[in-house]
Amino acid sequence: MKQVVCVAAGLAWAAVCPAQLTREQKAADFGQLAALYAKNFAPYEWKRETLHYDLFDLAPWMDRVARSKDDLEFYEICAEYVSRFESAHDVFSVFSSFSAELPFAADIYDGKVLIDFIARSRLPAAEYRFQTGDELVSIDGKRAGDLIRELERYGISSNPRSAGRSAAGLLTFRPQWLIPRAHEIGENAEITVRRASGDLETYSIPWIKSGEPVTSVGPVPSPR
Repeated sequence: MKQVVCVAAGLAWAAVCPAQLTREQKAADFGQLAALYAKNFAPYEWKRETLHYDLFDLAPWMDRVARSKDDLEFYEICAEYVSRFESAHDVFSVFSSFSAELPFAADIYDGKVLIDFIARSRLPAAEYRFQTGDELVSIDGKRAGDLIRELERYGISSNPRSAGRSAAGLLTFRPQWLIPRAHEIGENAEITVRRASGDLETYSIPWIKSGEPVTSVGPVPSPR
């Protein structure tokens, strides 16, 4: 839904402000987001019956919004609300140019997370010996499979297999327009790789960061 993206972009225009949205502003913005679905989301009843998720049941969401400590936590709640519909056409987007990237990529093959691209201009083979086809076991101590399940809410697709593959792409590419707290990532990623021989190897790889992160949105003027 294009309307969902517009709401997020509008919220983030004031990102240069150092302060946070007020509790009332977050409640109003979340209400507007929910209203877009209430008025435009045709498969509401189908999703309610198949996913047991009722978009009109806003009480628990509004409680979380009221308790959110900052604008980025509020954004995370909005992103989760949208992802619960499990609709490949919908995404909650933050107006940000920031991204962090590792110079390799991974995907899911036969249930395993395998490296399928390496930028050798940044990861020379003499220093980074892993190869395409090797298994990505973990990043910063978290198993790749567990990270994929955490990232799936940002990469909703038409079925679980596609959602997992989309999330696998986010293992090494973290855009803030999609992941509100992407800028909080460290300077280096500690990755563990299982080579074709079965040996485990650990490497420290710098994140390549670009763009300007959004750290807060408000307060912005409220209608009277």
